[in-house]
Amino acid sequence: ALGLLLLRRGLYADAEALLRTALATLTRHNTNPADGEISYHLGTTLLALGRTKDAEDAWAKAAWSAAWQDPAHLELARLAARRQDLAGAEDRARLSLVRNAHNLSTRHLLAVVLRRQGRTEEARAVVAETLALDPLDFGALREAVLLGLRPAADLVSALRGEVLNVLHLAGAAAAAGWFDDALGCLDALPLPQEPLAAYHRALWLDALGRTSEAASERRRAAALGPDLVFPNRLEDLAALEAAVARNPQDGRAWFYRGNLLYDKKRYAEAASSWEKAVVLEPTLATAWRNLGLARFNKLGQPARARDALEEAFRRRPSDARLLMELDQLDRKLGAQPADRLARLGAHLPLVANRDDLAVEYAGLLNLDSRSGDALRFLLSRRFHAWEGGEGKVIRQYVRALLGEASQSLAESKGQEAYEFLLRALDLPESLGEARLPGAKESQLQYALGVAAQAAGRPEAERWFTLAAAGNDQPAGMMFYNDTPPELIFYQGLARRKLGDEPGARGRFHSLMEFGQRHLFDHVKVDYFAVSLPDFLIFDEDLDRRNQVHCRFLIGLGAWGLGDRGQALDQWRLARDLDACHQGVADHLAWAQTGDLDR
Repeated sequence: ALGLLLLRRGLYADAEALLRTALATLTRHNTNPADGEISYHLGTTLLALGRTKDAEDAWAKAAWSAAWQDPAHLELARLAARRQDLAGAEDRARLSLVRNAHNLSTRHLLAVVLRRQGRTEEARAVVAETLALDPLDFGALREAVLLGLRPAADLVSALRGEVLNVLHLAGAAAAAGWFDDALGCLDALPLPQEPLAAYHRALWLDALGRTSEAASERRRAAALGPDLVFPNRLEDLAALEAAVARNPQDGRAWFYRGNLLYDKKRYAEAASSWEKAVVLEPTLATAWRNLGLARFNKLGQPARARDALEEAFRRRPSDARLLMELDQLDRKLGAQPADRLARLGAHLPLVANRDDLAVEYAGLLNLDSRSGDALRFLLSRRFHAWEGGEGKVIRQYVRALLGEASQSLAESKGQEAYEFLLRALDLPESLGEARLPGAKESQLQYALGVAAQAAGRPEAERWFTLAAAGNDQPAGMMFYNDTPPELIFYQGLARRKLGDEPGARGRFHSLMEFGQRHLFDHVKVDYFAVSLPDFLIFDEDLDRRNQVHCRFLIGLGAWGLGDRGQALDQWRLARDLDACHQGVADHLAWAQTGDLDR
């Protein structure tokens, strides 16, 4: 299993050692293995290492196993074709089809072998059978065009102008050593000016000995734009390895190589490729951005990660995603809310381009006690629901109205506060989502009760009764549909307003006990986690987040139980760990500047 994993990552030498160990174990008591899988993968590995004869031996052994006969014979047919042994290729292809008559790759190869031998009618018969099985098979359509059975437009339509589709088709010819066919495929089909196809073309020209043309093709590839280029296959890695070996000054080839290696979890090599890319071509903003992610998430270099993200945004200041990622990294690195707010405020048109960035900006306005500005900003645009963002816009909208109501209460304007809070019950359609059925709003309901009391309205007790109900068990820091911890705190305050002191103290004790019990837990993301309530761009220190969460809970419980000194101490410790945690910042500010219970 580990050998196969490394094979898929393109680490062929390491994969060979492990696969040979596995094969030795399998054949310890019998030289004929019960299954050919290891031998098949070993053959693939050896071919990638350039050891064709050893690969042939491994695939021949794999073909003894019924389950692996058709793929093994296909690979042996391709090796025969590389030796210009068309008769041998035909024999192996037919053996493959004996085991699996629907192997479309084998059927394609057989049709090409027959065509190249001049056996046109037989080739047409194979193609017709294949198209009956799959009318959209690229290989069969390509041969049908070459054999005069179908118009070229049918193949063009099936490929849909997708570069990877064309490369898959041309690569099938290259795998059998028919590099002229592979080049002809690229030449015959309309393609956008795309670097990845040019790098493959150069690789195949090299195989034909046309090195000057290959060099020219690589120069052309290096000059093409890098947008929408997504190398993802080991065949692409071979083309890019050849590109950087023959033209080390091609910054874009290093960039593409880094992207592919990162996908294969070869993080240090990927970062090294991106380092070369940004030296050779400093304007590659995405290379800087990718380098920043690798430095933070994989190399343990947070300060250098920020330098890279900052450079990426400087190189492409019109990219809202880069601004969002830079802002999230700033938060991870402990930037103060005021500094983040100033940066986002300086780029408001970009902030308005993304819902996730816009809701962060609104949250920072709320943290800065600018609830009126937050409210106006939220209502100035239309939001859209996105996975992982459930409830975030609503939370900032309600928080802004709570802030406005708190200010009105501080000025003894109870009726004005009450009207602000009533607006929080009826969500504007422009927020893009509604409350979940049964969602609790204890904090809002408690605030409505306080405002109603201040305004001399009779419905205060009804609001306190609604606020007092609900689940009293706190959840961990990565809650989704669970009850947020501050709601339990306000349940307790509401019960105290209703004269239920034991019920109130029970809520506060549950918050303190949960926080103390879990303060030093080691936290992992649950395997089945969905819609996590935070961004996952940069790796999170979950243990630190857990400590912030638990100290927040301890502080809420301590405040409710009358230990205000401990509450302030816990919230300050939590703030030192995360200055942008809204619950901590809000409750600390309310406790220090006014009456938190009000």
